[in-house]
Amino acid sequence: MIRIKPQSGKIPVVTASNNNFAIMAAAFLKSIETNCSNPDKYVVYLLSDKISVSNKRKLSTSTKLEVVFIDISNEILSAIELPNKVDYLPKTAYFRLMIPEIFQDFDKVIYLDVDVLVLADLQKLWDIDLEGNLSLASQCFYAAHHRGLDNFKVMGIDIRSPYFNSGMLVIDVQKWRKENIRTKVNEVLNTKLNWPKAMDEEGLNVVLHGKWKSIDQRWNYPPHIADENNMPFILHFIGYKPIFSDYHDKHQNLFYQYLKGTAWEGAKPFGFFGKALIKGPSLIKMKLKELFQ
Repeated sequence: MIRIKPQSGKIPVVTASNNNFAIMAAAFLKSIETNCSNPDKYVVYLLSDKISVSNKRKLSTSTKLEVVFIDISNEILSAIELPNKVDYLPKTAYFRLMIPEIFQDFDKVIYLDVDVLVLADLQKLWDIDLEGNLSLASQCFYAAHHRGLDNFKVMGIDIRSPYFNSGMLVIDVQKWRKENIRTKVNEVLNTKLNWPKAMDEEGLNVVLHGKWKSIDQRWNYPPHIADENNMPFILHFIGYKPIFSDYHDKHQNLFYQYLKGTAWEGAKPFGFFGKALIKGPSLIKMKLKELFQ
């Protein structure tokens, strides 16, 4: 098993991507570099699902940040039991559950989905006191209508309880290890919940119920709410992504602005055929899963 050693004085930021989303990783990295007051303080650990050598090189040359690629091989995946109930999803959806093993020598890390733009200094997020909680997170804007709340009912949890989006987490690594969070999430997803479509997020909300601290929602903001007068600290392209030509939400132009100065500068949104290559396999699996559910 890979075991990463912390770098003294550095703030660890963990994300995950496959080859198709390397372009999003480029904008993600550039946004951190642009908006954090001291980029040299950060190390970005990118958990890679078969990102090509070429794209790794392009990402490394697209930013001044230190980027450490951690290849998650099939051997590693087989050594760590991960949820299997929603197998139409990309494997990277579950890589955050591996953080307690890979980063077991760290006290805490910032985890961010790769489909975000960081628009504020992450030092401010890093400095928020966990106050004994296992994680910091922001309450989901869609919580009142979220299908994950159905599984709160299954687990006997009050559906009025706060529900977080797992695209931004500050993780107390040692407490996650002590409480064996990955195994508990795996058990909940595989044996107890009604087909959880929201990936490990639903399992995490069950297992971390009452053990996470809710922070300003601006640390995990969807694009349709954010505007020029109400911009967040972290803009999260939840759901459909700005790399597709038929993306209709706000801030697609902002995403492409952050590609300037990267190896993807001048890239255009993927049209029908490009989108089909990226989205097709997972959509087919999802439809088959729904058909036989």
